[in-house]
Amino acid sequence: NRALQRRKPRLLEQTALRLGEELSYLGALELSQTARQVARLGRNRDFNSAAKLAVALQSQLSAMDALMTRGVL
Repeated sequence: NRALQRRKPRLLEQTALRLGEELSYLGALELSQTARQVARLGRNRDFNSAAKLAVALQSQLSAMDALMTRGVL
């Protein structure tokens, strides 16, 4: 969020790529792909599209967290 708010393309790209790697490690491949899309949008300085996708990603991460907390995943 900070990278988006400050419009820092490199920070956004790096952060999203790291998140994508971690999600891939956890087996959350669809979420990993979404994080990588955010990284690409950041690299291209498309902050509006990146912000929209980041909101969707955050929602998906919250849902995943809830499932993990309940022991479903």
